[in-house]
Amino acid sequence: MNKKVFVYHTILPASIELSWDFFSNPRNLENITTFPSVDVQAIHTLKQGDIIEMEMKVMGLTRKWIAEIQYSESQIEFIDKALNPLFPMRAWQHKHTFIDLGHNTLMVDTVELETILPCRLLNIGLTAMFKQREKKIHKIFSKAFNQKETFSVPF
Repeated sequence: MNKKVFVYHTILPASIELSWDFFSNPRNLENITTFPSVDVQAIHTLKQGDIIEMEMKVMGLTRKWIAEIQYSESQIEFIDKALNPLFPMRAWQHKHTFIDLGHNTLMVDTVELETILPCRLLNIGLTAMFKQREKKIHKIFSKAFNQKETFSVPF
């Protein structure tokens, strides 16, 4: 079994308040994730103990992903833990940390996982996924600010 800690930094072109509003809504995963495709099935709020249920489609297969919010402190961080990690993962915990930079926000994604794959392969896949999300995030934030719209999907 291979254990890995993966860290990815993203500068968000938005205040910490707007950044938190966007990322504290699990439905926005659908807007920023293209692989694997994500369909959020059930959510509550982003409070400790809440459950998020999603369907993920990978190579034509649909799998259910259930995560529990382990910790949440508004505008600072939240941690979700997969209750049923998908193959090849055996464990998955994702900490989302937000650091106020004034007009921008630094978001730090820290993923702790266990997998049967070599960590080098997993690192390539996770880097690709987070880079793709970063591009989508910047596109969404730019569009929202240019059109002066709210980009947070209501519960």
